Amino acid sequence: MSQAPEWPVPDFVEPRTREVPYAQIPFLAGVLVIVAFAAAGAPDTLSKTGFLVGLALAVAVTVAGLVVPWERHGYQWLVIVPLVDVLVVAFLRDGVRETLPAVSMLVVVPVL
Repeated sequence: MSQAPEWPVPDFVEPRTREVPYAQIPFLAGVLVIVAFAAAGAPDTLSKTGFLVGLALAVAVTVAGLVVPWERHGYQWLVIVPLVDVLVVAFLRDGVRETLPAVSMLVVVPVL
């Protein structure tokens, strides 16, 4: 009878952690589409505080996904990226709720 693997999970998790920056690309693309629609339809929304905080968080979590050595910290810390993405959607929605109410649909991407 073989023993169960020790915690944290061994080497087979490492390739998954290298995919973190690539998993962020669809979300970032959605944020850029929202920015483009807001700039075209209601440019005054780009200066709202909630919208700017959401954009800053989106950039910060994307850079963190690229820079942080996730394999060293463990795969359980990867949950931070989609959680911050949900916060980004909340802040973006706060900034453009009157002009782009469908921005809340962007929350589906981090869930996937």
